[in-house]
Amino acid sequence: MGLKQEDVAKELNITQEAFSMRLNPKTYEKNKRADPFKFGDLLILCKILEATPEEKERLLTL
Repeated sequence: MGLKQEDVAKELNITQEAFSMRLNPKTYEKNKRADPFKFGDLLILCKILEATPEEKERLLTL
């Protein structure tokens, strides 16, 4: 796909460093939020990764 962390971070309106931290569970455990990504972030990620409607439904209803 050729996406870089910087590209995805820009779509999420965060820095590349913040995105990298969210991908690292050990680093993220130090923060107070239970989940690294909000529901809206997940919708953006699905769009960026071109998830099919079936994949999107399956992933967002876990």
